[in-house]
Amino acid sequence: MESQSKSVPSSHRWSPPSAWDPKQAYNVLQDLVYLHKDAGFTPERIARAFLTRQLLGGDNESYEVMRERFISAIQSLRDPQPEILLDVFGLTLETEKMKYLKDRRRHYGDKHGIKMEAVADREETAMDNLRKQLVTGWYPKSPAGFVVPQSHNGFVEEAVHILSIVRDRVLIENRERHQLIAAFDEADYITVSSSYPAQLIPEGDFTVTTERIGASFTHRFRYKEPMRRGETYDLKFRVLINPKLNPPGGFLEQTQAFHEPTRFVSLGAVFIGDRPNKIWGFSGLSFFERPGTPQVGQILECDDEQFVEVQYYDLYGGLWSGIAWEW
Repeated sequence: MESQSKSVPSSHRWSPPSAWDPKQAYNVLQDLVYLHKDAGFTPERIARAFLTRQLLGGDNESYEVMRERFISAIQSLRDPQPEILLDVFGLTLETEKMKYLKDRRRHYGDKHGIKMEAVADREETAMDNLRKQLVTGWYPKSPAGFVVPQSHNGFVEEAVHILSIVRDRVLIENRERHQLIAAFDEADYITVSSSYPAQLIPEGDFTVTTERIGASFTHRFRYKEPMRRGETYDLKFRVLINPKLNPPGGFLEQTQAFHEPTRFVSLGAVFIGDRPNKIWGFSGLSFFERPGTPQVGQILECDDEQFVEVQYYDLYGGLWSGIAWEW
């Protein structure tokens, strides 16, 4: 992960902001819970399950292809999880015409001599493992266009949320959240690189060390214990940007290069005081191309609270995406 910012001269002073919690949730598990209720995995319900649909190939894929991929993801799990998930999602000959989840749970429970409550308990772990398979693409018919071992850190990013806080044309803070799935055991740390000096403040169970390498800064986040393949980690940190350590001015862009396979990206900015004359989002540009020239469809508008956001999916390959603005 790398971040880059451009600046212009300014005389405004820096002031510390308050803490931030991401406004948006990226919850594939919640999506799956919705998807297995009522009639189960049907064309009508997958049409409303946006995150799962995106992981199965997006809006241009047919229901039949998405169903085939979904079954492939389920069958890639360890026994006995495939059987219970195929039943409760209504993906077997015996359950596909059952209109209610309770009937499908009863069907599975009768086969194995357990109550419906016990079936529901077994679903929880199986559903979470299915989430990981869908996000990472670790199953035979996955539409994922990336190879996980090629990633720099050995992680798949389930979701990235970045919020930039700009006060009177001065970028004073970034707030970042990275929801990660480890691609191998014993990962020592997660690396985030930046082009400017700043104070990074992690939240939760991570600590950070920073090393300057040439003109850039490498930040290594270490978890409280060795990280394990397939486990999910929630890395949250604040980036406090001190104008005494950076060229004074208001940043004209906030961008990120995505080296790790990244499923969902939310990039936002809040403008306190002055509002830019033009704001746009961009994605898939090289270092020298960014931030590009805004085109039709890329222009962004602030809401009443002067907040603006853009979302992207399936970013990878070290190309840059972000938000840019002009005063």
